[in-house]
Amino acid sequence: MSTSLIHRTTALQLELRSDAVDERIIAGIAAPFDSPAEINNVYEGAFTEIIRKGAFAKTIRERGDRVKLLGLHLRDRFPLGRAVLLEERTEGLYAEFKVSNTQAGTEALELVRDGSLDHLSIGFRAITEVWDRKSTQRTLTEVALMEVSLVLEGAYGDAAAVTGSRSSDTLSLTPEAMQRRLRLLDLDN
Repeated sequence: MSTSLIHRTTALQLELRSDAVDERIIAGIAAPFDSPAEINNVYEGAFTEIIRKGAFAKTIRERGDRVKLLGLHLRDRFPLGRAVLLEERTEGLYAEFKVSNTQAGTEALELVRDGSLDHLSIGFRAITEVWDRKSTQRTLTEVALMEVSLVLEGAYGDAAAVTGSRSSDTLSLTPEAMQRRLRLLDLDN
C-alpha cells in the first residue's frame, strides 16, 4: 500500500451541461479501466499501470460526494467544485462534478469549452496493488480517490476525451468529439 498521493491523468470524454439555470456540471470518464498507462517519473520510476474495475468501489461508498474537483492538482487553492456522481462503468470511473459559480469555476468551464483543459487527472492513494515478477507492471485493484483535477495532458492517452460542453440552452462539441460521435453513429448502422 502506498501512503503518498499519486496523480494519473487521462484525456476525457467530458461534457459540460446545465440541468437547471444555476447548475453547471462537468461529466466524463475520470480513469479508464484495463487501459495500460506508461508511468515514468522521478518519484515512482518506470512501469506500466492498469486500473481494474472495482478499484473505486469502496472509495465511492465511503466518500463519493466529498471528492473535490481541482484545477491542475492545486490543493492550496479553492476547489472548482465537487462530485455529485461517481460510478464504475464498463469503460472506467464515470464522474459528474458540480462546478461552483465562482470566478475560478467560470474560468475552468470556459477553458474546457475551448479545449484548453481537455484531460482529467485523478489524485489517489494505492490501497491494493499487484506487481508482476519483474516489477514492470502494477495492477491497481483498490484505490482511495482523493480528488479529480482538470489538467493539460494525460497519462492514460485517449481512453477518454473531451466531448463538449452544454449549458441550459447550448451544446458545443470539440472537433475531435464530433468525429468520435460520427464514428459511433456509423458503428450503430
